[in-house]
Amino acid sequence: MAPITPAPINASAPTTEGVPLRQLMREDLDAVFAHDPSATSLFRALMFSAGLRIVWAYRWQHWLWQHGHTFLARLSHRRTRRRYGSDIHPAACIGRRFAVDHGVGVVIGETAIVGDDCLVYQGATLGMTAKNFAATGKRHPTVGAGVLIGAGAIVLGDITIGDRSNVGAGCVVVKPVPENSTVVGIAAHVIGDRRTCPADDANWGVLLRTSPELQARLDAVSREFGVEKQSTSPQVIAAADCNCPQVDRVAQ
Repeated sequence: MAPITPAPINASAPTTEGVPLRQLMREDLDAVFAHDPSATSLFRALMFSAGLRIVWAYRWQHWLWQHGHTFLARLSHRRTRRRYGSDIHPAACIGRRFAVDHGVGVVIGETAIVGDDCLVYQGATLGMTAKNFAATGKRHPTVGAGVLIGAGAIVLGDITIGDRSNVGAGCVVVKPVPENSTVVGIAAHVIGDRRTCPADDANWGVLLRTSPELQARLDAVSREFGVEKQSTSPQVIAAADCNCPQVDRVAQ
């Protein structure tokens, strides 16, 4: 019997390549407004959001690293680490609209990859395990897009956290996590599924099809009250009538 090959975990790569530093920083500011209720104004976000300053410092350090100024990047990184108590390596690859809430104690290793639209809480660690301590290649986690990593969560080794997953506070993750999952505990295990069905992926042929049993009951009621039977032939249903994201959908 052939061994069962586990299905690949979908973890979308960051889309920061070619995006100007200024735009990345502006998007990070937008992420703060989206995730931090206390950031009620630009002034409050700039003055009191330590997480925003940590992310902006990383963006600058990563830019220096990419352009060959590794020594300057490390100097700036050391200053950020001493001032805010966080340690995001300048070589780590982090996607757009990245948000760090509170920021104290966040550790992201050198070869870590974090997708777009991720939220990381205080004390979270993306580190490596003892077995890949001497490795020179990829040794830190790959985190997909739209992932939330809770306070004090520890994700270790060259593993993948699938898109749109939740990593619960205080859990230890040492194995890959499928997309749309919620994991908790030590060692982490899946307890829920964040999967949704976008309107574009829904089976509208089934959802909009008239049920024969329901139609028979409606016809019986119509005959009883002398109401003219309504046509159930295929018709165009406007987006305004069915809350669909597209303009028109055809009932079948």
